Amino acid sequence: MKKRLPLIICTGLVLVVSAVVLPSKKNPYSSRTPDRSVTQVPRLYGVYGEDLGEEAFGTYGGTPSSFRAGANSVQVLSRGVYKVTLGNTGTNWEEDFVIGIPDAPLDRAPLLVLFHGYGETPEQMLLYTDYFNKARSRGWFVVAPLGAHKYNFGIEYSQRNTEQALNWVASVLPIDVNRLYGIGFSMGGGSATSYAARHQDRYAGRFAAIVNHTGTTSLTHGYALSTDTTLFDSELMFGGGPDLFGFEYLQSSSFDLDPVTGTIDQETDMIRNLTSAPVRTFAALGDPLAFLITECDEFDGQLALRGGTGDSSRSPESVHNWNTMDEQVTLDWLEQYKLEMPAPYQNHEILADRPGRWHGFSILTRNEREFTPFLYHVDPSANRLYVLGARNLRSISVNPKMVGLNPDRAMEFVFGSSDTEPTTLILRGIGHSPIDILRNGTGSTQWSYDPNLGRVLMAAPPSGGVSNWTIHF
Repeated sequence: MKKRLPLIICTGLVLVVSAVVLPSKKNPYSSRTPDRSVTQVPRLYGVYGEDLGEEAFGTYGGTPSSFRAGANSVQVLSRGVYKVTLGNTGTNWEEDFVIGIPDAPLDRAPLLVLFHGYGETPEQMLLYTDYFNKARSRGWFVVAPLGAHKYNFGIEYSQRNTEQALNWVASVLPIDVNRLYGIGFSMGGGSATSYAARHQDRYAGRFAAIVNHTGTTSLTHGYALSTDTTLFDSELMFGGGPDLFGFEYLQSSSFDLDPVTGTIDQETDMIRNLTSAPVRTFAALGDPLAFLITECDEFDGQLALRGGTGDSSRSPESVHNWNTMDEQVTLDWLEQYKLEMPAPYQNHEILADRPGRWHGFSILTRNEREFTPFLYHVDPSANRLYVLGARNLRSISVNPKMVGLNPDRAMEFVFGSSDTEPTTLILRGIGHSPIDILRNGTGSTQWSYDPNLGRVLMAAPPSGGVSNWTIHF
């Protein structure tokens, strides 16, 4: 029997539902166990295609001669344009995507990622837009992932499929991971910003710049405005509303916008992760989906509130499609940016939705389906690292060199948490044991050194306050 996902057709503020048949080769969404808990699956370090080692640093990639490696099928669509299918995604959904290869790619060429709109396929990006031709003419690679299926709203398993597509692309083509660009329209605009917010490390496919074209950036807001929520409630999607699966809605959104008060929950906005990447938000002022214009305006405001680099652009058109945004201007805007590492002497906020790497920090969380916030600040002149306001954090590790500190002289690690259990602080890439470690000026025995892994481990007690660890080498 073919599995069905309901189709939401948006008209103004009304969402009308009909049935859509998914291909039978796609298995039902099964990344949840019957008790609705999240099933952990193996994760790679994003677009690099393999675990390069936690201290690897630089750009990597394959060669066009390995283009067909690891794919279930590669189909030629036109000159330099291919449809690729990956079977082993870890989500029980195959992943189809279209990739464009320029006739004369730049050395370590940029990669443009297109996030399709609601009900669209990667192949339709060739019809609805000219981004493939325009990007290829610049010497760029371009890829349009499906994200499991056409109606995904950037749900977590859809993003894992997109990870696998980008992972494959970077493993076989010599892309420049410092120039990874994302553009998304409507549902895809929300997917692009959510994907970028959830992939905040150089080794996780961090975007240098993103364009949100009229995106669905608050799924809780969209759900509340729906007159029929069958799609969202489907077992192939969230399995219910935000009252039951609020975390899953929020981890696929940029923020939680209250449809009545118009306020944004400041505790759950993943948009804070985008403050170190330029983001352009575009909308047509006469777009019939007025609630999406509202979400674009709120996106701009919340990004500015968090100290991000926003670029708001609007046009006078009255239709909802890709073509309201000028493609050449958009690519010119993206082209000016390269990936920049977070600057020292500044506060950087992170809201993590899962274990992984975030700005060079590797974290383990305590509880699934809970966010882990923390703020960090690097002071190279004092050789000091601050990690403050942490919650739901089991351990956090970092290589001092990768955040601009010198592990060959005395350094400080200032840590603050509201957790009621100890947190393990780990310094990686340490070539010899410290002479001594002080906590708040007093010698401590709550540390150890692993010479095989080159790691210093410190046990921060659940004080609810701030501890200053001084490591003497």
